[in-house]
Amino acid sequence: MISSPVAQIAAAGPGALSLLLLLQCGDVEPNPGPRREPKPDKAKIVAEKVEGHEARIAELESLLKSQSDLIEQLRAEQVQKAEEFEAKQVESAKAMEQLKVESSEAMDAMKVESSRAMDQIKVDSARAVDALKVELDKGIQTQKMKLASAEAALRVRPHLIIWLWAQLLYYTSPINHFVKREMQKHRYFDS
Repeated sequence: MISSPVAQIAAAGPGALSLLLLLQCGDVEPNPGPRREPKPDKAKIVAEKVEGHEARIAELESLLKSQSDLIEQLRAEQVQKAEEFEAKQVESAKAMEQLKVESSEAMDAMKVESSRAMDQIKVDSARAVDALKVELDKGIQTQKMKLASAEAALRVRPHLIIWLWAQLLYYTSPINHFVKREMQKHRYFDS
């Protein structure tokens, strides 16, 4: 018989040898494999899904309610803004009509005033023209009388005009010595 312990283990079989080797390696536990989780309960899963759906439905209902309130509020504001817009349009139409009436009245008043002013200017200018005509007639009469007296004077003394001309040349000409000689020749003035 076998007396050694190794021989006894070897005689026990191949599984015993591997067990012996495992024992010699140290603190080794046998691997039980993956743990099996219990199968979920179908009733529990359905209950969780129902609760989740109820929460989502409640959220959607509150969202729908808030959106419908917001839509109603926007519609009310839209109606109010439309009414205000129509009221402003009516006011602006009235204001435009009032401005048209006022501007036409102002234009009529300006036309009347301008026609009055034009009439006054015509009257004033006619008076001024008449006054100028009278003034010119007087001036023309005066000039005619002076001209007639000058013509009479010229008919009487033609040598006087020559004498005046000579005096003018004598006192204004730079060559007055020449003129003086000529005048002395003709004896137009005394030296």
